[in-house]
Amino acid sequence: MGSCFAQEIRRALTSRQIACVPSYRYISFDPTQAIVDELPRQEHMNFYNTFTVRLQVEQMLGLWDQAHDDWWQVKKRAPWGPICFQDPYRRGIFAKSPQVLREVIESINGEMRVGFDAATASIFTFGMTEVFINKSSGKAAAQKPLYRGGGGMQETTLHVSGFQENYANVMATVDMVRQHKPDAPIILTV
Repeated sequence: MGSCFAQEIRRALTSRQIACVPSYRYISFDPTQAIVDELPRQEHMNFYNTFTVRLQVEQMLGLWDQAHDDWWQVKKRAPWGPICFQDPYRRGIFAKSPQVLREVIESINGEMRVGFDAATASIFTFGMTEVFINKSSGKAAAQKPLYRGGGGMQETTLHVSGFQENYANVMATVDMVRQHKPDAPIILTV
């Protein structure tokens, strides 16, 4: 899980017949009603910083539950028309309605948990230190404002994070993994 470097690691491992999880191809969604990052073309979802990786692990483990009304309504060209509902916490997730978005979020959470439970090791890659904080929840948004026609310009505020915050996020992520998989290797890259 992590930045685009995680995607490169996945490609390298799978080319050597090493199974990588989560299996994003199993995320259930109707492309006429939802856009899920670059699926199915690329089996990857980017999480660029320690804040978003930590949040995804918390969400996957059921330690944080995204509120049903925690989305952004945006105008964007989509197969269903110009109005979309965007998940602030995952890059490029848009849906026709809040209900469809909730179903996609639940499918992503489920597949991430299946992958976590099956994993024998974890690899996390971290990139950026600048994050955009969702004003309504206090959580880090997945991407900079307006990315791929999304929202966030009015909904977020820029935060340039420091070493202590990032260290705390990495250690919290490691601790969460360790609670469930005490002996599994954890690899961290920047």
